[in-house]
Amino acid sequence: MKGNKDAPAPTAQRVHEGLVHQYEKQILLWLAERTPMWVTPDMLTFLALLSSFVCAVSYFLSSTRPEFLHLANFCIVVHWYGDSLDGALARYRNKQRPNYGLFVDMMCDMFAVAFILVGMGNSIMNLTAALSLLGSFYLLTVVNLFILRFRNNHVVSAGRFSGTEARALLIASNLMFYFKPSYEMFLAVNTLAIIVFIFVIFMAVISAFDLGAELKAKDEAVLAAYLNTPQDEDKIKDVRVRPEEKR
Repeated sequence: MKGNKDAPAPTAQRVHEGLVHQYEKQILLWLAERTPMWVTPDMLTFLALLSSFVCAVSYFLSSTRPEFLHLANFCIVVHWYGDSLDGALARYRNKQRPNYGLFVDMMCDMFAVAFILVGMGNSIMNLTAALSLLGSFYLLTVVNLFILRFRNNHVVSAGRFSGTEARALLIASNLMFYFKPSYEMFLAVNTLAIIVFIFVIFMAVISAFDLGAELKAKDEAVLAAYLNTPQDEDKIKDVRVRPEEKR
């Protein structure tokens, strides 16, 4: 029987181990239950992307007017609302789109993180540190895409650290820098950025090696089973390389 190419793709298993995930899950369910029907997941995704852009502009403006850090914090909260609730709302209404939803969510996340970090790199953080964080996030995203491909797991956290914890750190950093704008605070924020960078790179490398070892074991098991299975002589002849095909 031929497979149906138009059949919906199976929903990937979400892997979320963030520190506050269990509490966040209850809050998102409460919000989804009270969200008007005219509000769609796509609208929330767009809201999250728009808020990340406004957040970046706020960071740029805060370099001369620190009060714009409050607007940046507000945008970070709005980004959490849109980025976290879009998927929760789709699951609550049982209107998930495994392919489109995942694609749009990941693409918007990549743009949103770039907006926010570039903005931070022109305000409370050194631009090199901000771009290093962005690179580590993209590296982890690539590894998670491979995990999605081979395990069908949609990983949304790096160990116990997820986007929600990252937003909390951003808000805390903004508040500290607003109330105590000093070179020492600038160094503290950049030191925190370096710690997060090292952690994210570490998690990406560990995840990559773990997946690689798993795939290697699976392939070697399949190969061993094939080599230990008696082969039909005609089939063996079919797969032999013809002399003229040798290079």
